[in-house]
Amino acid sequence: MGQSNFNRQFIMIDFRDLDNPRFMAFTRSPEFSTYLTMRRHIWRSLTQHSRGIEQLYAQGYLCCGLSREKIAKSIGGEISKRTVTNDIARLVELRVIAILGTGYDQVFVLGRWEKKEGVHVEYYYLDRLTPPLDTLETFFQGTADSEANPGKKLLDPLEESCHTPWKETSTMNRESMNTELRIDGGPALWKAVKEELKLQLTSATFDQWINRTTARREDGRLVIACASEYARDWLANRVATTIKRTVAGILGEDVELAFEVKE
Repeated sequence: MGQSNFNRQFIMIDFRDLDNPRFMAFTRSPEFSTYLTMRRHIWRSLTQHSRGIEQLYAQGYLCCGLSREKIAKSIGGEISKRTVTNDIARLVELRVIAILGTGYDQVFVLGRWEKKEGVHVEYYYLDRLTPPLDTLETFFQGTADSEANPGKKLLDPLEESCHTPWKETSTMNRESMNTELRIDGGPALWKAVKEELKLQLTSATFDQWINRTTARREDGRLVIACASEYARDWLANRVATTIKRTVAGILGEDVELAFEVKE
């Protein structure tokens, strides 16, 4: 205390969060260190960034542009890029981060910010792990307002973002993502998915089961074509969940999968 240290940042929580098993399980999990590293490196500037994060910041988004390699290096120890990739997949599953872009151009979105009565206020997707906002009568409310309306349901940007996370974040570059990943019917999307799976799976698994597959969009599904019936069954039974999670992380929406044998 008593010193100016702009690297000293705090994560504010309500003590009632400590009674929330989901929140406490997250703080004890391996992916929590990856999340904290992302929080440490949020881009809060309109200065040009190599990945255009300054444009996202101007639109009210709190983003981290670190690569997986840099996240692993920042954490230190025996943490590998693959471990960080698995952590990121889990963070997406928990909905405490969202992903924009593909491959090495990915940006991680952790929340929103706004000017509220002249004060810079930040809202994080981490709060999705806490109790619903309508049970916290005094959360982000002034004392006078709370006393005047003790039972008032809170409606603020945090509550809104918790309900529509993917719609908000994916809209920012919807045009480019549609062009690259959707309009062509699936090949560009599958290429992006394979780039992610290459980071998540062992080289042997990827080369034998994933690398030779193709995919197309059909009737709202992603149809993955495999080299043989054995390969089809192996993928459907062993890595379908991983593939589906990866597709959702790229598109910002769930897509049903189907597996077939190449003709």
